[in-house]
Amino acid sequence: MEEPEATKCDLEMKLLSETVSAAQMLLLENACEKPYSFEDPEVDLYQFTTLGGVYHLDILELPPQCKPVKGWMIVEILKEGLQKYVYPPETTEDFEMENAFPPIEVMLKVHENVIFFEDPMVARWDAEGKHWKTDGISNVSYQPEDRLITFSLETFGPVTLIQDAHVNMPYQSWELRPLDVNKVLLTVTTVFTEIQIQIKLPLVEMKAYRQMALLSSAFAFSWSRWNTECDPKNVVFKVREHLTKEEPSQNPNWNFLMFSGDRAQSLKINESSEAFSKALKEETEFHSTLYHMVKDFASEEAMEKVRLSSCQFIDSVCHLLLSTRLLSYS
Repeated sequence: MEEPEATKCDLEMKLLSETVSAAQMLLLENACEKPYSFEDPEVDLYQFTTLGGVYHLDILELPPQCKPVKGWMIVEILKEGLQKYVYPPETTEDFEMENAFPPIEVMLKVHENVIFFEDPMVARWDAEGKHWKTDGISNVSYQPEDRLITFSLETFGPVTLIQDAHVNMPYQSWELRPLDVNKVLLTVTTVFTEIQIQIKLPLVEMKAYRQMALLSSAFAFSWSRWNTECDPKNVVFKVREHLTKEEPSQNPNWNFLMFSGDRAQSLKINESSEAFSKALKEETEFHSTLYHMVKDFASEEAMEKVRLSSCQFIDSVCHLLLSTRLLSYS
């Protein structure tokens, strides 16, 4: 008696399921464990960033000195040139004392273009492991007024100064303001400082940056506290027309826009509203792009400036916004 077709199918599916499960378990058993964290002295370059370049520290052996012999000055010429002195020496059998080769104190001048918002850490390059490490370094002291850093080093080689890569995040506020055609000023305020970047000559977030760059010759953009309240599929920011080089008034009239990548709308709320709302502002409507959104309230002069913007300028502003990712980190 033949088994029903449904029973055959169930048996085949059960066998297939058991086979797949067995294969998955075999893969898991043979899989190498992924390390959860870095070893203690190893520097995590996702958390820290190097600043000020790399300092190559070496001790050089004193070259052979001149010797007077019967009125002649004789000196040994080394074909290899100056030789590096390995410190501490690889073999120390001749030295009885444990501290015969103590750490050497090093003092470095930090470059004037480098800014540390916290006392910097010192890391040394591990040539064997191919990573930066913080062991073998002690007594680190930084004098910000004189831009001098001193530390003790057990072994010589390349060293660098490191700082928390996210020390200025989240941004407290930001503003992108036009100065003229093809000129904008980006101001970013953090806990430690305020920087201004003036520009002269990569899905929702990327689309927003592209369209903000397109409009940046005539419209100022700024942060909104409601950006963190809306869902991840939308971004919220402020925009207003700005046609002069002068600073804006004390309380400029901002428009609050929400953008999803394919739909822009003007919001009814403002910064002092009690709660976030997606309610549409009176006498406004939805648009597919920010360009068509601002045309509802922009002057002809502003739109003319937008049309005169060069593609190189728009591309530069877009790359700046993509690099700083203001809509994500504020």
